[in-house]
Amino acid sequence: MIQIPRNATLAEALYRDIDKDAYLQEIYGDLLYNYSIKLFGSGRKPREININDALRFSDLLSKSAYIPTADRDRLWGQEIAILLRLLYPQDETVRYYLGSSLSAVGNFRGLYSKAVGEYISTDLLDQIFYEYDKDEHRIPGRDEEYFFHDQMIVYRGMDKKFFSYSGPTSMGKSFVVQTYVQEQVKNGSTENYAILVPTKALINEVKSNLIGALQEVLKERNYRVVTAAGDLVLQQDHHFIFVMTPERLHHMMIERENIRTDFLFIDEAHKISARGGRSTYYFKIMTQLRKMQQLPTIVLASPNIPNPEVYLKIIPGGEFGEMNRLASRFAPVCQFKYYLDIPSRKGYFFNDYTKERELCYTIPEGSKLSDIVRIVGKDGQSLVYCSSRRSVLENAVRYASNFEPKNDDKLNALAAEIKSEVHDDCYLADLIVRGVAYHVGYLPANIRLRIERSFENGDLRTIFCTSTLIEGINLPADNLFITSVI
Repeated sequence: MIQIPRNATLAEALYRDIDKDAYLQEIYGDLLYNYSIKLFGSGRKPREININDALRFSDLLSKSAYIPTADRDRLWGQEIAILLRLLYPQDETVRYYLGSSLSAVGNFRGLYSKAVGEYISTDLLDQIFYEYDKDEHRIPGRDEEYFFHDQMIVYRGMDKKFFSYSGPTSMGKSFVVQTYVQEQVKNGSTENYAILVPTKALINEVKSNLIGALQEVLKERNYRVVTAAGDLVLQQDHHFIFVMTPERLHHMMIERENIRTDFLFIDEAHKISARGGRSTYYFKIMTQLRKMQQLPTIVLASPNIPNPEVYLKIIPGGEFGEMNRLASRFAPVCQFKYYLDIPSRKGYFFNDYTKERELCYTIPEGSKLSDIVRIVGKDGQSLVYCSSRRSVLENAVRYASNFEPKNDDKLNALAAEIKSEVHDDCYLADLIVRGVAYHVGYLPANIRLRIERSFENGDLRTIFCTSTLIEGINLPADNLFITSVI
């Protein structure tokens, strides 16, 4: 039998093997190298880059329409545009192309950043489509705020009976669901909503977000946000939003069988398949739900995995189709990764597309972790994870010694509160006034929460922490340092 050759689409011809283009790889590697020189302030000689060619690659990648690689291509195009903007901040052509790339990938939040300014396409048809696309992704109930494309797919997926999705951390997976719940309550819903979080640390964050967004609406609609099975309001006639860990929700469902759950969101659903006793609570919850006359709407969110639909199998008696899942790889932010070997004084950048690292920095002799955090984090906010409480405290004190007190009223107030609630001689207070903090398990919960809020507001610039902060809390850091043995 003679086989008729298949005709490739234009998108496939352009993008199928674009990652193997040697010139693209060279340009991207050179951009990373030159950015690394700027980041560390080293005296290495930058490499020559053809800016126009780099801009063309950025434009081409950000408009990828080849489904198998579209997420990767669009993220790559966005990264090239951002690197160019960081390296050539005065170049207006670079600024325009950054706006064009962010528009093409639907990164509306990025379009409103100072790096872009006011973006208006020079092509009338492109500008018309941009305005239409932006309006289609407007966040319900918010002016001039927009979902990016995959977030809107997730938001609309909430209307399905069962839905499972995955994406990178920066996708804002839980933000979309919280927005959905808020809109349902505002629009007069009388259903009970349950948001299942993996750690107790996240309970306060989600609860605070919901109360802050709904405020008086909760009282008007007779809703209460509940975080524990023993809450007295459960004995009263209200509608509820449960924000609990699996253990707490399971306990409540046993103790309060008369209280129904109409909508269940499981955050960090990959923990269902984790080893250990905690994972069994997810299955116990499903057993309790099976006793209900009708299963609730169930939505599951996982980190960057290719098959999020696998977790739908834990739902008893559920029927699922191809449209019940979304596996997104696109992120609205860029992450540039570095490996720093302090004992050997070598610093490398890691190229996500070649999976290789390249030497880009010689660490000055005698440098400590605090010195590197000071150099890299001078223009942004940083989280520094250390492997023990002792190393957290030592590094935080050493780092803060580089700074004078800021005479900031908010930091001074937080420091005074710490002295009042912890100890007059607590040296955390002395760090706070310098814009630095540490975050460890033995601090009172309300102090840890104040530190987190101060960082979110931009008052604190650097936090040294153990896993009490790094696991689950969502904070807007510019830099994340993860240490091994120090």
